[in-house]
Amino acid sequence: MDKVHAPQHISVVFDSKQRLTTRGILQPSYKRDRAPTPRSLVSQFAYAKKILEMANVNCIECPGLEADDIIASYSTQYTAAGFDVLLVSNDNDFLQLVQGGDSANLSATSPVVELYQPSKRRYVRERNIRARFGLHPKLLPDFHALCGHKWKKLPRVDNLADDVAVQLLTQYGGLYPLLRHLDELDDSILCNTLKRCITSIESSYRMVKLVDSVTLPVAIEKLHQPQFK
Repeated sequence: MDKVHAPQHISVVFDSKQRLTTRGILQPSYKRDRAPTPRSLVSQFAYAKKILEMANVNCIECPGLEADDIIASYSTQYTAAGFDVLLVSNDNDFLQLVQGGDSANLSATSPVVELYQPSKRRYVRERNIRARFGLHPKLLPDFHALCGHKWKKLPRVDNLADDVAVQLLTQYGGLYPLLRHLDELDDSILCNTLKRCITSIESSYRMVKLVDSVTLPVAIEKLHQPQFK
């Protein structure tokens, strides 16, 4: 990574177990069905952090904040400052952060956010997500709020097909603009169904939407530059 991408900063973000997170409050069963982290792995975390810190790799965690939200917030801060961002994770939740690179809607100088998934040895770019879902990556939380999410056990709106959800989100520009204009829908049955499910839809959205505005534990200008030997 250091030789190929020549990063200004490399950061590894850890979940903190010291305080209940917002999603844990919203959904008490959140992550409870996951297998516990093996003790042999837990004991290696402290050692891994020491090795990373020796190479000036930033190790970041914050009680009460999920690593995903910290990463989303750093990504937003970096792109706002004009930096490209490479996310390294197998977690599909980060697909919503991907942007740019080859979109006709963005200039060649716009910051790019890519996701590298080590288990599949592949880079995921905006064009890949558009081809798969028919939507800009930033609208994936909106899509899952309507069409459900298997692994997060979020419900689908009754009788709402994926292509209809994509059409509505594209037409209105997102979930909340759609919910504000339900009375404009030609399909009265769909209109009533969405109205009946608004509470569930909004709850699902809060579960899948990464928060990209949390206070950063360390400002980007204070992060260390990597030093590999």
